[in-house]
Amino acid sequence: MKIVHGTYFSKKVKDVVNFFFNGAMAADAYRKMVFGKDKEAETYVFDLKSQLFHRINWDAPLSDFPEEVPEDMAEIILQLSSGLYGARDKEGNFDPDRYQKTMRFCRMTEIKIAQGAKQTGGKLAAHKVTPAIAYYRNVEAHTDVFSPNRFPYANSIEELFDFVGKLQELSDKPVGFKIVISDLENIEPYAKEIKRRIDAGDTRYPDFISIDGGSGGSATAPIEMMERVGLNIRDSVYLADKVLSDYGVREHVKIVASGKVLTPDDVIVILSLGADFIQIARGFMMSAGCIRARYCSGTTGHDCPVGLATQNKDKRKKYFVYKQAKKVRNYHNNLLKSVRGMLAIMGLKNINQLNKHRIMFLDKDSRVHDNIDHVFKRRLDIGKDLEDEYHESR
Repeated sequence: MKIVHGTYFSKKVKDVVNFFFNGAMAADAYRKMVFGKDKEAETYVFDLKSQLFHRINWDAPLSDFPEEVPEDMAEIILQLSSGLYGARDKEGNFDPDRYQKTMRFCRMTEIKIAQGAKQTGGKLAAHKVTPAIAYYRNVEAHTDVFSPNRFPYANSIEELFDFVGKLQELSDKPVGFKIVISDLENIEPYAKEIKRRIDAGDTRYPDFISIDGGSGGSATAPIEMMERVGLNIRDSVYLADKVLSDYGVREHVKIVASGKVLTPDDVIVILSLGADFIQIARGFMMSAGCIRARYCSGTTGHDCPVGLATQNKDKRKKYFVYKQAKKVRNYHNNLLKSVRGMLAIMGLKNINQLNKHRIMFLDKDSRVHDNIDHVFKRRLDIGKDLEDEYHESR
């Protein structure tokens, strides 16, 4: 870590501003006094306990980085996109050393192959690529950062799995990838390759597969793609669980589910259909104040009106982090509380007791179905288009 101390005078000024105004204004004033016009001032994190500024020193040798994730850090998952940010060199190539350094602060790696309605690659306009963003992404500041819509090490399933194995070896932590399912061809080949490798004694296969529903990633996605790319998350999870089970590899791979999961009943149903973990983005963004204005990119001449998803400093100053953080905490706590309440009325003590036999479906004609396999057999009449050039039988 690179650590920066403030002067005695600047610390006293900070205390005065905090006394008459608030902690956010005090920290902002303190940062300006310590760093002046340094363009990389925002790369430093202010620690309230030690009253020091610090940031990761990427130039330090790997031996200087912690062997284990510090106990006071949040449980962070590195999502590795096609731009390889956080694990690349200046030229954009995969950098094993940088990846290992990043993973000293993360619990596992999720390779982002696809995301819900957002299928066209990531785009970060130049005005949002601040020196702080550039420092951590290892890119040039104030230049457009466009991620391609194809992951560079996933030209085949075999190549993807080999890359997964490489990351597992480098990090010694779980590695998986995120996909969207539209048909059997989007999950069955993965199951086949996992089985082949397990039978051959090859451990280079994913520890988990994250599945995003067609509703996922819709904040800045093209409107025409919303709800039109990929199955919804319920169908996706059921299909993935069934295919992995049919190939006898389900116990070797965890399923992570996301895509418009908002409420306690969403969580119960998705877990019952086969998911091991749940990812929630939309719910937490909305609890943090997001009003779904869809100005996150900042490329339309508009910025996030809330100040939550923007690099516009004037707007960001009006976003009260501590106030909104309480709402995020409340959403999380109440979500868990309500999940426990639903488990109780089902006569269950733990989410591990959930399975597809614990739920029933009510269709659009108000008919109740308790055979979930039968329900999804009718809902997912797929994998039979033999004229499809990508069909598995070809």
